[in-house]
Amino acid sequence: MVEADDPPVETLSSGHRVRLPLEVTLDTFGGAFLARADRLRERLPKGCVPLPIAPGVGTVVLAGVDYRDVGGFDPYGEFAVIVPCLRGGRDLPLVGPLTGEVGGYVDFLPVTTEASVALGREIWAYPKVLAEVRFARRDRGRSITLERNGRLICRLRVPAIRPRGTTTRAYSYTTSDGALLRTRIDVEGPLTIRPFDPRVRVEFGPDEYGRVLEALVIGRRSIASLTGRRVTARLHGAVGVEVP
Repeated sequence: MVEADDPPVETLSSGHRVRLPLEVTLDTFGGAFLARADRLRERLPKGCVPLPIAPGVGTVVLAGVDYRDVGGFDPYGEFAVIVPCLRGGRDLPLVGPLTGEVGGYVDFLPVTTEASVALGREIWAYPKVLAEVRFARRDRGRSITLERNGRLICRLRVPAIRPRGTTTRAYSYTTSDGALLRTRIDVEGPLTIRPFDPRVRVEFGPDEYGRVLEALVIGRRSIASLTGRRVTARLHGAVGVEVP
């Protein structure tokens, strides 16, 4: 018998049973890049606007995620493309974050296993697709290569950064059947977000989505770096939120 206060359990099409919140352990390497606000708006759902950095300029986060422990799932690789945004806010530099809820819209989320596609799509409506995500050591840092059907989408080169412990809460946004969904993510562990760090570099390939990213991003160097090792994240269930 399941008690009323027991965490919910979801059964996926893959046969996996998932108890929420799902706790995972991961490494992550990436950065935030300046991006054209007009093109970012085209990718955001109704009710969300790009988090403004300057007039006409927002950001996009590109990060490789190496999942070490995901409950009953095999370890897998992921490449996250996230647009920092405001729900119900105004894209005004400096004061924008005061006008709405800050979160990250998940624009693209390629992963390396079929089971992780089912996990992301069926629980949180994440736009997961199968692709090749490869992590390699390079000059003490990391190189993350994202390819699909043998064609390069993009490649990140992230310097060696020693992450420090931190605790934070974030919200991701997705859409399902026209509804805006929000997922709470609690993060603990050695995670460093270093602003004004231009050392993360990106290059884009001929894949169709690689061209989309190339049209979004301004320059090839980051404005902030992101590094985490053996980070613990707890993903709660997705809930519908109002569209202002």
